[in-house]
Order: sequence, then C-alpha cells, then structure tokens
Amino acid sequence: MAKLSTEDTAAVLALVATVGGSHDVPSFAHTALEGIDRLIPNIISVYNEINRFTRAVNTYVFPEIDPVLQAEMDAGFAENMHEHPLVIHFAKTRDTSARMVSDFMDLDSFKQLNVYKECNARLGLESAMVITLPAPPGILIGFSLHRDASGFSERDRSVLNMLGPHLANLYRHVQAHQDGERLRSVLTADGWAVLLVDDHGHPTHVTPHSKQLSASLSVDDGLVPELRDALEAHIELVRRNGIAAPSDPLTIATEEQTLSVRVVASPTSPHVLLVRANVRPREALIAAGLSFREAEVALALLDGGTNDQLASKLGIATGTVRKHLERVFQALGTDNRTSAAASIAAVIGR
Repeated sequence: MAKLSTEDTAAVLALVATVGGSHDVPSFAHTALEGIDRLIPNIISVYNEINRFTRAVNTYVFPEIDPVLQAEMDAGFAENMHEHPLVIHFAKTRDTSARMVSDFMDLDSFKQLNVYKECNARLGLESAMVITLPAPPGILIGFSLHRDASGFSERDRSVLNMLGPHLANLYRHVQAHQDGERLRSVLTADGWAVLLVDDHGHPTHVTPHSKQLSASLSVDDGLVPELRDALEAHIELVRRNGIAAPSDPLTIATEEQTLSVRVVASPTSPHVLLVRANVRPREALIAAGLSFREAEVALALLDGGTNDQLASKLGIATGTVRKHLERVFQALGTDNRTSAAASIAAVIGR
C-alpha cells in the first residue's frame, strides 16, 4: 500500500469533516462524490445502491450526466451486474477495501462483458475502482470511480482505503438520522409531536410541530403539575427496572384544546413527551380530500426539504413524492410549496 503524503492525509480528513454535515443519503452521496473527485479526479464518480435480489439500482453521479443516459446505463447495469468482476467479488467476500477491475481481469477481457458494453463503453470508462460500505446480505452500497485506460495508481487506492472507514461511519450516522426522521414523520402523521425535557420537565429540544403544543403544557417552573407528576413517576419506574413501555395517555385540558400526552422516560435525561391534540393532522388532511400517503407527504412538507429529502424521510421514491405533491397542490388549490404549506397548516390547525 502506498504511503500517503501529509497533504493527502489532510485532504482526506477535511473531506470527512465536510461529509459529516450530511443528514440524509442524497446530501451524503453528493458531498462525498464531489470531494472524492477532488482527491482522485475521474471521468465520473458514482454512489451506488444495488439490490442483487431484485436487481434494483439507485445511483447518484458526479458530475451529472444526461438523465436519459443515466437511466439507460442503470438499466444495463441491473441486467448484467451478475458478470461484473467487482460485484462478484464484493458479494462473495463482503470485502470493504478498495478494489480495481484490473485486480481480477485485464482490459481486453473486461471489454468482452455485456456490462461493459451496456454501461462503461458509452462514456469511455475503461477502468474502475470501487469501495463498499457495510450493508445487509444481497445489498451492495459503495462508491465507484471511473477513468479511461490510464487506470488508477496505488496512491489512489490508499486514499480511498483511508477514506473508507470514515465514510462507513458517516453512512451509519446518516442512516440513523434518516430512521429517526422517518419515525418522527410517522408520529407526526398520526398527530403526535415530540418534545424532549430534562428531569425537571424543562424543554431541551422542541420540534416545529411541538412548539405550539408545548406552550399549553408549561408553567413558570416547568410542566403543569399532573404532567410533572407523571414524568417523575415514569422516570422512577425506568431507573428502577431499566426499561419501561411508554406511559398510558394522560389527558390535559387547556383553554384552547384537549391534549393527550405520553411519557417515554430514559435512565438519563432527556426524556420524550409525545403530545397530540384532539384533532389528528393526518385525519384532518384526509377529510380535506387527500389520500393516506398524500397526507403523509403533505405533513412532511411542513418540515421543509427537497423532494429527495422528503423521499428519504418517508422511505419512498423521489418520483412518488413529486406525484403526491402535485395531487396535494391540486386538492388544496395551490401551485407552490409555500402556499401549500400554509394551507396544510391551516387544515390541521397549526
């Protein structure tokens, strides 16, 4: 393995810091691809998610290429991935080190494969180097770098190998954040807002949805008495038993509305309060003419984000988000995201 220079090492660590600011897979992929291209210049760099069982392929490419060409290349790869030497190697070994096509066959042999003819040949991509991230069996996730016949050096391999473990850790972080966002979306769609509090009931984190509701639960020295008592009792239960299910719903009547609150305490703060008004947002949107899934997309839109980010949060395709938003706009009589968000907020009483 080639020894990296001080400059290369510093550049890798700088890229890790930059990618560390990502909170979803699309931003993780795009930021990493741009940085990798600066470290190891390529014709194109690709982030790949490959399901070998269903032959589903999802890619992000830097620099971007014609979408029609990308779709055709993705389809060609999906059809012929079984013969790609790197796919075969990584699927068999679960190896996470950087590997090149030239580690397994020469260029003339590679050019005989259908996967080369259907994909690589269309952009003159005659050499490839790939590094994968930990993934479940049957799934391959990683970054592939592509050049012409000039190929890659051992310095390039060392750079990618140094970067690999950091990308794996950052990917786990992004996945955990995305899973949390999906859970919050499910709770929000069912009307629950999330509020984090310390041992004394003082808020430590308030989501946009829970900000308004939390005002109804607070007094000068923390939570309203009945909720403070419930929190203290549940904290004691968790600390005594180590774990406990969420508390039964506690009904709190205010001048404006009736709230249901469930306490999810942990051995150490912060603790979670799930708060729901008597009207469930998803049900209100369905009553306004939206379908179940359209209502979920509408509620996710309130938190902001691009279509890619909404898709990642909800676990659906970007194209599906786009179609649902078109229907949401139509049902609410709006033609843009800003006015749609205002209409959605009005329907659910925020």
